[in-house]
Amino acid sequence: MKIILSLFAVVFTIYSFGQSTIIPDANFEQALIDANFDTDGLNGSILNSDAQQVIGQLDISYRNIDDLTGIEAFINIETLDCNGNNLTSLNLSQNTQLIAFSASYNNLTDINLDNIQSLQSIDINNNQLDSLDFSSHPQLWYLMCYTNNLTYLNIENNTNLAYLSCGENQLSGNLDISNLFDLEFFACIQNQLTSINVGMHGMLTSFNCRDNNIEELDFSLCFALQQLFVDSNNLSFLNLRNNSNDILNLFESVVNPNLYCIQVDNSAFATSNPNWSEDAQSFYSEDCASVGISDLEYSEFKIIPNPAANWIHIEIDNADNMPIVLSDLNGKILLTQTLSENEPLIDIRNLSNGIYLVKIGQTINRFVKN
Repeated sequence: MKIILSLFAVVFTIYSFGQSTIIPDANFEQALIDANFDTDGLNGSILNSDAQQVIGQLDISYRNIDDLTGIEAFINIETLDCNGNNLTSLNLSQNTQLIAFSASYNNLTDINLDNIQSLQSIDINNNQLDSLDFSSHPQLWYLMCYTNNLTYLNIENNTNLAYLSCGENQLSGNLDISNLFDLEFFACIQNQLTSINVGMHGMLTSFNCRDNNIEELDFSLCFALQQLFVDSNNLSFLNLRNNSNDILNLFESVVNPNLYCIQVDNSAFATSNPNWSEDAQSFYSEDCASVGISDLEYSEFKIIPNPAANWIHIEIDNADNMPIVLSDLNGKILLTQTLSENEPLIDIRNLSNGIYLVKIGQTINRFVKN
């Protein structure tokens, strides 16, 4: 009889163990108890039947959790919110029904999202992740991964992405978003990118690439742009001519010292728009190629006064016998003159009110006639 009872005890122990999942983090389990998901109390585990009854959302945010071991038992959850904890790793590979999850404001260095084909929304900003690959999540349309340590981000297969924010990381080189045809919002501020392949985006309304090292940007195939921030880069080429500049409500390109001509739909509209801002040496033109200012080298010279009504004075070192060319924004030459100590002024009384260019050697600047 003792042998039979002992054997029954072993079988019962094995059976009981198979019906529960270990949860080593007491704060995690307490959060489940507080949500009435764990019915057998604080004992280091949860009944699998309890975990499987959680359908829809599991919110365990801001509960001082260090370890999310046991999350694998919640096989029916569709949304997980574990923001604001102390997690360093996260394995969600068994949560195959997940549609959305948030794990921001943790200390994550590793995350496993294998086997989750249904994922549509991910928010993992403010962690310590250095590499992310979403090539096996084709349904993803919302991705927030800013403020990490990312040097690698694979989004090539995520053609359904509509919202992408990957700013404040360490991404460098080229970022290709040309195949993200549904993209509406894009931000990659404060990285080390040197180029972005924009391509055609008929739905893109907001683009922000502040504080990178980008040299060229072409938005000629982006017809829905309403906000554009390209300031603090190394731009020398910027094409905004897309036949829809009238809906571009905010535009900033300051702190791009090598950016002279900005190609637009209508130079007069762009120049007079109070919500558009650019550097002093930058100007707008419908055809930058005709202005002939590619590959310019930047050097300081001032036009005084600016704006001006009758005369302008060019302030530059070694100005004696220096030829200058004055043209309109379309590159039409209106005046040529040689500066000298005896003739330091340029007569602009015959010019109509507007914006004009002064070219000295390979350097160009602009002034306003009023």
